Amino acid sequence: MSCPYHHRSQTARSLRLFVGCSLVVGLLWPGEVKAAITYSGEVNISVTADFNGVYLDIASGTPTNPNGNTDAVLSDSYTVGYAQPANWDINIFFSGIGIAYSDTFSPFLDGTSADPNAINGGSQILNVAVGIDIQSAAATRALALTSFGGSGRPEGGSGESHFDTPDLNGIIYSAFTPGSEGYIAFVIDTTEGDQHGWMRVTLKDDGSLGVIHDWAYSDEVGFQVGQIPEPSSFILLLLGSLALCRRKRA
Repeated sequence: MSCPYHHRSQTARSLRLFVGCSLVVGLLWPGEVKAAITYSGEVNISVTADFNGVYLDIASGTPTNPNGNTDAVLSDSYTVGYAQPANWDINIFFSGIGIAYSDTFSPFLDGTSADPNAINGGSQILNVAVGIDIQSAAATRALALTSFGGSGRPEGGSGESHFDTPDLNGIIYSAFTPGSEGYIAFVIDTTEGDQHGWMRVTLKDDGSLGVIHDWAYSDEVGFQVGQIPEPSSFILLLLGSLALCRRKRA
């Protein structure tokens, strides 16, 4: 025959244990918010088939679809110079045929760091394989400074857009396939300094909507394309305390 007092005592002990564990979690939590990886989550931002497309501020996660006045387009640019938001890093337009970027955002290009054409406006944005160490690769790849990416190759060379850039090193660096997911690797200048990141996109060339699926960046050494944060120790510790309480009650 069970004793009511025994059950109440056991419940009280379990409650005290849970509260104690929760206090420990609360003490540890402030140190855990300083995650080294910043991840957008899956946002699936649409890219329209027009000159404006979508402007994106990577750090804030804010997309902008400005209403542009095409009569005011500068003669030497595609989109920059009209209806442009104050803060932006990358502008994908015409569903993904065109990619512009500001001086805070440097995507990987299909030249090497020793190729002046790649740096000065000739090369195209690369589709980078999952698992590539972004920081290490950035030391040898060309990074964009002032270029519109998949909007043409004024300096010459094979390929005319990021859809037909020749494969480089096989699967590691290649061209984007219209309608298929790919990854842009980049270096971004944030208030915390240079960060290495990736962006998962589906680019189109048929007038249908392109998509920016998600992105992440980090100052961690060895940060890879496709990598997202591990579950925080806060969540793991909380789950552990709940499991312990359940065992005690049993």
